[in-house]
Amino acid sequence: MKPYGPEFKPRAVRPKAPRPKYQWPANKISADDMALLYHLRARTGTPINKLLQEAIRKLGEATQSQSATESAESAEDTPTATE
Repeated sequence: MKPYGPEFKPRAVRPKAPRPKYQWPANKISADDMALLYHLRARTGTPINKLLQEAIRKLGEATQSQSATESAESAEDTPTATE
């Protein structure tokens, strides 16, 4: 005996899309930042994604050199066992 109304068919299970490993940063770029990127692109002819890539690399280099400097300074400040 069939139930009244449309026949019920269970839905097929869809595989879930993999979650991103990081959040997309585009919503954190302000209008002023985008204007700066636009003018840099217009002046240099470099695509915006390349400008962002270069900025990220330079920030990474600056962060690494800063942490290396800080660790060297803290090593100089700590007394050694021979003193």
